[in-house]
Amino acid sequence: MKPSVFKIILTFLALTFTVSASENPALEEIKKLGTQSSIYLKKQTKIDPTQAKPDLIGFQKEIAPILKESCYVCHGPKKQKGDLRLDELDPDLVNGHDVDYWLEVIEVLSNNEMPPEDKDVEISSENRGKLIDWLSGQVLIASQVKRSQGGHTSFRRMTRYEYSYALQDLLHLPHDFSQNLPPETPSEDGFRNSSERLQMTSQQFSIYREIARQALQAATIPVNALKTKPKPTYFSMTMEKGGEEFLPWAKEKHDFFQEQKKKVALDNGISGGFKSLYSDAQDQQRGDKYRSSRTHFYNKETNKGWNYKIPYGFSLWDPVEAPPTDPTIQPYVLVIPEGEEHKIWLGSSLPDRGSVRIRFRAHQSVENNPDHPSVSLQFGHKPNNNSDSEYQLDIKQIAIKAPPNKPEFYEWIVPLDALERNPYRGTADPNLRPNPAEYFQITNSYQGQNDDDANVIIDYIEVIAPFNQQWPPASHRAIFPPENDLISNNKNETEKARTILTHFMPKAWRRPVTEQEISRKLKLFQTIRPAYNNCQETILEVIASILSSPHFIYISQSADSPTDYELASRLSYFLWSSQPDQELINLAKSGKIRDPQHLAAQAERMLTDPRSHRFTEHFTDQWLNLDLLKMLKVNQKTYPQFSSTTLKSMQQEPVAMFQDMITHDHSIIDFIHSDHAYLNATLASHYGIEDIYGNHFRKVKLPPEITPTRGGLLTQPGILAMNSDGNDSHPLKRGIWLLENILHDPPPPAPPAVPEIDLTDPNILKMTLKERMEDHRNKPACASCHIKIDPWGIAFEEYDAVGLWRSEVNGKPVDAQSYLVDKTKIVGIDGLKRYLLKNRQDQFTSAMVHKLACYALGRPLSFSDHSEIEKITTQTRKNGDGLKTLILNIIKSDLFKNS
Repeated sequence: MKPSVFKIILTFLALTFTVSASENPALEEIKKLGTQSSIYLKKQTKIDPTQAKPDLIGFQKEIAPILKESCYVCHGPKKQKGDLRLDELDPDLVNGHDVDYWLEVIEVLSNNEMPPEDKDVEISSENRGKLIDWLSGQVLIASQVKRSQGGHTSFRRMTRYEYSYALQDLLHLPHDFSQNLPPETPSEDGFRNSSERLQMTSQQFSIYREIARQALQAATIPVNALKTKPKPTYFSMTMEKGGEEFLPWAKEKHDFFQEQKKKVALDNGISGGFKSLYSDAQDQQRGDKYRSSRTHFYNKETNKGWNYKIPYGFSLWDPVEAPPTDPTIQPYVLVIPEGEEHKIWLGSSLPDRGSVRIRFRAHQSVENNPDHPSVSLQFGHKPNNNSDSEYQLDIKQIAIKAPPNKPEFYEWIVPLDALERNPYRGTADPNLRPNPAEYFQITNSYQGQNDDDANVIIDYIEVIAPFNQQWPPASHRAIFPPENDLISNNKNETEKARTILTHFMPKAWRRPVTEQEISRKLKLFQTIRPAYNNCQETILEVIASILSSPHFIYISQSADSPTDYELASRLSYFLWSSQPDQELINLAKSGKIRDPQHLAAQAERMLTDPRSHRFTEHFTDQWLNLDLLKMLKVNQKTYPQFSSTTLKSMQQEPVAMFQDMITHDHSIIDFIHSDHAYLNATLASHYGIEDIYGNHFRKVKLPPEITPTRGGLLTQPGILAMNSDGNDSHPLKRGIWLLENILHDPPPPAPPAVPEIDLTDPNILKMTLKERMEDHRNKPACASCHIKIDPWGIAFEEYDAVGLWRSEVNGKPVDAQSYLVDKTKIVGIDGLKRYLLKNRQDQFTSAMVHKLACYALGRPLSFSDHSEIEKITTQTRKNGDGLKTLILNIIKSDLFKNS
């Protein structure tokens, strides 16, 4: 029976928060009540800094007596616990120098961490409220006064991923240009794009220059090759032809190995009953249509399957010059079951550059299948007779949704310049070793719960190389548009160079360029021209200098506030991790970019662009520190069911959640708890949820029996697993992660010479994990840190090392009960969520604003930013806490536009 509204209110107002799902309102109700009690719903943040003055009279009259009564015992003349003496702090937060100390006071008072329960000192709720209100108001005034004095700068180089994306967008090339660049060190807030960490060395400049040269070489077509579009080579094969080519060879191999096995069996005194090399007899009639554990050929007309093993795929040995026509739908098909693959050998005939298109016609294996199989693509070669060298291409998997007997065409377009090519290509006879051949491999990468219905059925495959949709390609046109092409006009070389530089430099440097800047590059062109064979080679070397210039590599901001063009870059690097497009540049040129409506409209446009997925991926990765998950090593003996596929799905779940929350502007409080999750078939199985099919992520309403233990970020298996040791849970890691990443309240650093837990002590070994932590916490050197961390981490003890729910450990019931610093009782994840939803919504929202603002500005926040963070937090809470709303509030803020 649901409790009455009166009981809900009484429960909500209780000073302690004892958790029991049967005695308390549902989590969704707690979420609503916690929102309604937000102090930000009543807050006014508009203050005129020119009229702002410190309230010293109010301090002496109202605040000092409360501090003397409740705080000076531990932080006064006789004792200074934590080296903090409140009676000597300057109450003038506007002009004084003790603001940081007062911020600590607000934090511990707001979180009920002071005064401690074990002291004979109390503070009434009324006095606590007076202290928090006075200090918060004075902090806001002081912050806005500091802000009005200006002085913010942000001058940083691009991160590795930003540099790669910028070159991709500028040159229209889908290459990864970041591989040779050193990784960035995260800031204290966890972000790699923070200005205090992104400096440059002279050695790095030379690396950027070389990367620019390589990128330009991949992007452009040599002058002598421009006039004639290269003729593509076409490969195509129906599965009937593939079967005709493959089956005689397979039968010969099959018969040979069968004879060998028979001979070995007879030599060992075994007569009759020896097992076939393959589980199915050759040419057998298969009544169970399409089904086999191996890739095989099948004839739909005769219902006959040839289930010989296909270890090497088949070869498209006979390229032709004329484009093939699409054949009629074939009865002969290639069946690729779940987890199996098929190689398409292309010999050594792939060109050195350009793109290749792999196109195939396919359908699913059963009617009305909710489970769409997906295929992925690999590229490789065979360096010797005993091994293959192949790797997964960073190209989206293709979901095969066509129903049986109604196949559809699917395709990939792969840039050859980005591939790791066969080093023996073109150096040896195909029939000799080392083998110069290369191949693509199509893999049925289905992840799901219904393997028998997840086959991919292919009847036709086609390969075109090089594949050029236009000539010259888009990458060449990005530098040399047709009207500026070096061979298509009669201008002299310097005039040609000026035209190209005038076209390219503003795009690369994200702003208009001056005549002086163009002249300097022209002088460089004239100086180095004798060293190069032609005008194009020379101008590309000049452009390499443009792309290795600080004007490209660095994202700058003027000392007082960003210019309109710098604001356009700030917006694009926030939401796209890359250059502003022409629409943004034009808006900056018009002088309208600072208008809140224009900024919001641009942000809306950019968030619907596929490039915004870069923001989703990189912000989520850095905010949540998902590198921990990438480095996770799970004990396979303890968790044999845990696979690389599970790990990969775990990495994608928080990103899928973040993306959906932006798209639908869901409340950020859903990060703490929601009644849904974002799952594919693999993770659904991990959660214990049935009837979820396929590799793609989707929003799934959680069943009632699972809702209390899942939903939100805190209970995602990946988050829990990355904060384990791969063998068991790790409360310390989980507690620190929650404080740092979710509440933005990092624990104090550990003191030097902290004693470790002695696992050789038999008395220690007899203890439960929680008892060991309590024993460790009782040591004076450890108590100050662990008393703040451990209770949060213990609440996660109902989850094992890979994030699976458990009710016992080593035969004993899980003990997930703990007490926070303020003696609030927390029982398990349900209790933790209830406490956060009831008491810490404001803290989490402010933390979320802080994290997003750090990332958006590319710099750490300072005290002068505090008032703007409060303003954005207030606006977001009053507007319903939507994630997209929050992002738009940041973009429209004075913080984003003018600091």
